[in-house]
Amino acid sequence: IVLVVAFLSHYLSDLAPHGHYKVNMKHPALHDRVLLFTDVVAVALIFMAIVVARQGFGVELLLVTIGIIGAQLTDVWDWVIVDRGWVGLKGWVAHHRRFHQLIHWHDVRDATGKRKGLPIGWWDVWQVAAMGLALYLVLT
Repeated sequence: IVLVVAFLSHYLSDLAPHGHYKVNMKHPALHDRVLLFTDVVAVALIFMAIVVARQGFGVELLLVTIGIIGAQLTDVWDWVIVDRGWVGLKGWVAHHRRFHQLIHWHDVRDATGKRKGLPIGWWDVWQVAAMGLALYLVLT
């Protein structure tokens, strides 16, 4: 249940306008690798460490870990695994990509007409608030 709810929550939060940093996933620079590591791995490790410190190694840690995996899965799948060519962009993979881009209705287009995510800006304050709420819930 946690995996499914976390997975679906990613799509729901993708509906809200939010910015993206620019990273060439096929050839990420060192700065981009650090940024991605911090965003995907380091924050997860911090939350998991808090759970271990407060609850130990138990079902709580398992549920938090499953939630993190479920919430990050779609972006890791689309923007790492598929973009690097590890899985071809055809069939259900292409359908998923189109769906994932569709819910990013707030994306913009560059001068050539290519879709690009909004730059990070004030509209991302809700993500900071969500992180603060998650941190509060894990701490209490």
